[in-house]
Amino acid sequence: SVVGATHETLVLLLAVAGTIGVKPDNATGRYAPLTNCSWTIANASLPFVRIFFTAFATEPSYDTVVVEDADGVLAVLSGSELPDAVFTDTGRVV
Repeated sequence: SVVGATHETLVLLLAVAGTIGVKPDNATGRYAPLTNCSWTIANASLPFVRIFFTAFATEPSYDTVVVEDADGVLAVLSGSELPDAVFTDTGRVV
């Protein structure tokens, strides 16, 4: 399990399964302004990666989560509605 902190530049995940997320601000319970995190999921033994969300909330249209693999952008997610799972046809996702 890996939880990203505010302004974390890069986290590389090599495990077959794990948890990632942004730590909320203790005072507001929300992520800090100008939060910018990046996670790379890379496991050469995996034929694909499935990303699913158990909670999701960003400022609609302004704050986004971009999921991409070697083929390009798979999803641009924003808002408070729980997104569907995102699948990639490679074992690497950014």
